Amino acid sequence: MGIEYTKQPEGAKYARAKIPIDARAAGVLALDAIWQDIKDKKGLKNDCEIGKELGYSGKTIIHPDQISVTHMSFHPNKTEIEWAKKVCKVYLKSSKKGKGATVVEGKMIDEVHYKRAKALLEIAKK
Repeated sequence: MGIEYTKQPEGAKYARAKIPIDARAAGVLALDAIWQDIKDKKGLKNDCEIGKELGYSGKTIIHPDQISVTHMSFHPNKTEIEWAKKVCKVYLKSSKKGKGATVVEGKMIDEVHYKRAKALLEIAKK
């Protein structure tokens, strides 16, 4: 596409947001683009967090020093795992009573959230 992916990727914003959506629609996972500045770990961490929020499953890397930051960013953390366990438990209990939705920590939870929680727990097992 001729888009330069830099620390200020103005030209890449649309493509970066669209790729994980298209990948999910195709039934595949999307990996985010590289972070070129191998000495900027804070920038890498921030970029990983943005990628995760956009729906990427991971990030391609170009240097071994990027492995731990990338792994920590994309692997479910303790808070996410606890949330997922709670969602699964409460939703299954609720669905056995014939309810299509329930509430966890003040938020409406339905089958979409349950499926996301199950997927997160599967990732955490790996």
